[in-house]
Amino acid sequence: MKVLAVHPDVIVVVSRFWQTTCTAVRAGEEGFVIDSPVYPD
Repeated sequence: MKVLAVHPDVIVVVSRFWQTTCTAVRAGEEGFVIDSPVYPD
């Protein structure tokens, strides 16, 4: 698993084992998570 901070309010988590990514975004007191699978070519 790898975690990347691409912006102070955006974090991306990448899992090679599960072949998925998850992006956490926050703004002020609110936040949301975008979960998206990565399909092999």
